[in-house]
Amino acid sequence: MNFRNLASLFRIYFLPYIVWLLFIALPTHSLGAEADTVNYRPPENDVELEYWLQNMVWYHRYSVEEIQLATGLTPDSINSALVRFDINASTKPDRSEDAPLLVMPFPGGRHPRIGFLEGAIDPQRDTKMSIFPPWDDTSYGVIDVPETIWIGDKIFYLAHTHINTIWDDVGIKLHKVEWTRHNDGSYEMRRKMPDSTVIGSFVIPSKTEVRFQQWITNNTQNTLRGLRVQDCLMLSMMPGFNELNDNNNVVSGGYIARHGGNQKHWVIMAFGPSGEAWTNPLVPCMHSNPTFPDCAPGETQKIRGWLSFYEGDDIQAELTRINAIGWMDDPDYQVTSTNRRLYNMSKAHAQIHFSRYSNNGLVQDQDVNLKYSILGKKIPVSGFNTVKNSIVILQP
Repeated sequence: MNFRNLASLFRIYFLPYIVWLLFIALPTHSLGAEADTVNYRPPENDVELEYWLQNMVWYHRYSVEEIQLATGLTPDSINSALVRFDINASTKPDRSEDAPLLVMPFPGGRHPRIGFLEGAIDPQRDTKMSIFPPWDDTSYGVIDVPETIWIGDKIFYLAHTHINTIWDDVGIKLHKVEWTRHNDGSYEMRRKMPDSTVIGSFVIPSKTEVRFQQWITNNTQNTLRGLRVQDCLMLSMMPGFNELNDNNNVVSGGYIARHGGNQKHWVIMAFGPSGEAWTNPLVPCMHSNPTFPDCAPGETQKIRGWLSFYEGDDIQAELTRINAIGWMDDPDYQVTSTNRRLYNMSKAHAQIHFSRYSNNGLVQDQDVNLKYSILGKKIPVSGFNTVKNSIVILQP
């Protein structure tokens, strides 16, 4: 057998085996190393690394193993970064009594469900926010805004793997996106779909509630019809609320409310217009599923959402009170771009030196050009709209 034949045999029989052995023997890297799953997000830089470690350790109370699943980092690099940034349970900062409800992006690495896991494989954190009740900052619900968008009988967007989307059917994999964290405490998610349609969500926490605005912008040549949305609050990390049954729910007028077993602590959610409220006890989760109006080419359609917590024993009175606010139909409650911000009227966020309320609790539009002191900075304002307990600043 000559040398050429030996070389041919080596390439065919031995080289693939050697390459395979080298691949499984390679060490993982300190940044971006693959963990036990491919569903991780390596921090892009030290600023992001510090933020996500604070998020996971201080608030979500992750173990090193869970941090590895969320980031892909090795245990050694995680422990080193925790020491370098001085992040541990004892360094968690105190929150002001005037602070808004605690809301932050869900980091992934931990499944937000208890059951029906086969219906949510590889949950993506792109649309998920953690919302902490005011009575217990060690528990939280994870809200998907949105979990699903349907166009007719086809799934246009899905925040995990389960039923095929229209993009799965043609072999297109959606890119990952992250929440934009604004300095005013609000969050924004924006995703451009493969057909150039844009979907997005704003999340605006205040001391008493969390408000949402979701939108869809049609950049195609066809009218989008039958736009149904599933917005889902998963309760696996809220003890008392995470029982696998429907016994603790109240559905009323588009609102879904659930108590923690004692009928004293409640979480309340609604999205609209045309929100359909229901629950899935297998997860467990609460749903409010609104619909977008038909969206013609070039148009943007919006839906709004509300989430709040209630401590008391008269849930119907609380739902009546919330509904009377008119949050779903309030024309002054608009979040239209990143230069339009919702500030709480509290010392933690703003010093407002002018306000005037009409009889229904809404301030009237003003043709004024005033300066407000926001977080110690003078900001020129060409006009403003406010709702009770909050103010929307229109910056030029």
